[in-house]
Amino acid sequence: MRRNAICRCGVCEITVGGDPIANLVCHCKSCKRRTGAPCGWTATFREDQLVGRRGDFKSYLSNGTAGRVDNFFCATCGTTLFFIPLDHPGVVGCAGGCFVDDPLGEPALSVSDDQRCAWLQLPAGWQIRTSV
Repeated sequence: MRRNAICRCGVCEITVGGDPIANLVCHCKSCKRRTGAPCGWTATFREDQLVGRRGDFKSYLSNGTAGRVDNFFCATCGTTLFFIPLDHPGVVGCAGGCFVDDPLGEPALSVSDDQRCAWLQLPAGWQIRTSV
């Protein structure tokens, strides 16, 4: 199975093959700032599962809960489509909400849960991990 993640304006796109290693939401400050939301939805894949990319991507390095991260975003609209955690080689994080034509299933893992907004409730049965 291949899935395409597309930015808001449609200029940039990535293609991943296969199922994600993990499908999660993260409540760390970096993910909140990256998305402008109470959490970030991330699907992680092996680096070799990122099989295509199209468009004019820009990147920037950041430091956060996952360590040093190279973030790749659309130069036109600013949507972050994927990021590479440099301290965890071989892994790519992709923005879960950008997979619109072939959406991902429900996440089952909440990370940095100790930083979750008090008003945000999670479904029963999810795995919970606090910050490292």
